[in-house]
Amino acid sequence: MIREAAAAYFKTRKQRQSAFGLRLKPLIDEYLAYSNRRNEIAHGSVKKVFLTERKSKKGHRQGAIGLYLLPSFFNPKKFKDEVFTYRYTSSDLIHYRQEFTKLSLRIGALREDMQPKRR
Repeated sequence: MIREAAAAYFKTRKQRQSAFGLRLKPLIDEYLAYSNRRNEIAHGSVKKVFLTERKSKKGHRQGAIGLYLLPSFFNPKKFKDEVFTYRYTSSDLIHYRQEFTKLSLRIGALREDMQPKRR
């Protein structure tokens, strides 16, 4: 959406494209890189992950090792052969929230810089 909005904006403001286009391109690339993380977080589900360990020759003991944000079991692209393509902890989610916020602030600053200056 940002790329399309920028194309429409710069279509009638060619002189501004040279000034702001170089700052916008890396932000769009970063947005695209984080869009996959955003989708994983939005569509994941919290599950308790267990570790099976051998206690004795008579059987197994199961112990919980934690809560994780995992892909849905129904998503074949993210859950193949009982292997998850991602497993996020709460600290991972905090990290991504901070990165999303920083990115949002940077695009907001660029947007403000692009506003025509009023006298």
